Amino acid sequence: MARSPLLSVLRSQDPLAMAGIFRDWKSLLRLHFLHAAFESGLLHALEAPRTTAELEEALDARRPELLQALLDLGVTLGELSCSGGRYALRGRRARALCEARNDALAAMVEANVTYYNEAYRNFAARLRGGPLNEGVGSQGPLVARVSKISEPYVERFLDHQVPRRGPLRVLDVGCGSGLHLRRVLERNGEATALGLEVDPAVVLQARENADAWGLGGRLRVAQGDARALPDAAAGPFDLVLLFSVVYYFQVPERVAVLRALGERLAPGGVLAVTTSCRGPGAGTFEANLSVATTSMEGLTALPTPAEMETQLREAGIGAVRSERLVPDSRYMGLTASGHAAGR
Repeated sequence: MARSPLLSVLRSQDPLAMAGIFRDWKSLLRLHFLHAAFESGLLHALEAPRTTAELEEALDARRPELLQALLDLGVTLGELSCSGGRYALRGRRARALCEARNDALAAMVEANVTYYNEAYRNFAARLRGGPLNEGVGSQGPLVARVSKISEPYVERFLDHQVPRRGPLRVLDVGCGSGLHLRRVLERNGEATALGLEVDPAVVLQARENADAWGLGGRLRVAQGDARALPDAAAGPFDLVLLFSVVYYFQVPERVAVLRALGERLAPGGVLAVTTSCRGPGAGTFEANLSVATTSMEGLTALPTPAEMETQLREAGIGAVRSERLVPDSRYMGLTASGHAAGR
C-alpha cells in the first residue's frame, strides 16, 4: 500500500516545528501584505467596496497582474473579502491601518518589513566583519512614528520632572520635532526651553512647529551635537532631557557626553534619560531594536540598566534613580541630579 504523502512529509520533518514555522510564515506574509496594501494606497481605496477595474483606475495600476495577485493574497489571509466581484476590507488590522489615529501601527508594519528587516539580511556577513548598514538617516521619522506607541509612558515620566509652576530652564538634546518641549511648556507656563538637533531639516521643522504652537517666544531650537555643545547650550538648566538617543553615542564617548550635560545643570538640576535597554527582562521590542542598532553604522548596542546607571555615576552626576517605564519591557527612565564632580 502506498504511503500517504502527508505521512511522508511529517516523517521527513519535525512536525511540531513545521507547524510552528508555518504559523510564523503566515504572520510574516500578513505583515508584508499589509505593508504593500498600505503603501500602494490599496487599503484606503477599499474603504468603500470596489471592483478590480475601479481599483486599477484609482491606483493607476500599470501592472494589473500585480494588483490581482495582492488582492488574492489579501483574501486568502482574511484581510480582504470579495463578493459579487467587489473587494472590501475585512480584517481588523487592514481596517485599523486606514485610521489616522493608528499611524504608529502603520509605522510598525512598515518598519518591520523594511528598516528592521534589513538588520537580519546579510547578518552572517556583518557578524564576520562585513560592512554595517547605513546610518539611521531617513529612517529617523519612521522610528519616531513607531515610538509613539510608548509615548503615554514617556509623557508620564516627563510630567514627573516638570513642576506645574515656577521658572524652569529646559534643554532637550535630540529634540526632534519639539513635541516633548511643547508638553513641558504647556504644563508649566513659566518654563523656557532650548531644543538641540543635529539635522538642519529637523531644526527648521521644530522652529516652524514652535511658531505654529504659539511658543516661539519661549522655545528656541539650535543646531548642534551633544559631543560638542554649542554656546547656545551653555546653561545653566534646571532640567536636561536625553530621550531615546543614548545609543547614538559610541560607548567610549557616552560618559563624556553625560558629563558635559551634567556640567550645564543648575544647582538642584536634573538630567532625565529614557532609553530602551537590553539584558534580562528585556521585551521583544528591545531585543529586536538592539539587533538593529548594532547592525547600523554610527549606532551602538543598547545599554543594560546597570551600565546606564554606572555611566551616569562615572559622569559625576549623583543621586541616580531608574524606573521601568513600560510594563514587561526594559524601556527605562533614569534621573540624575547634582553638578558634575569637581565643580
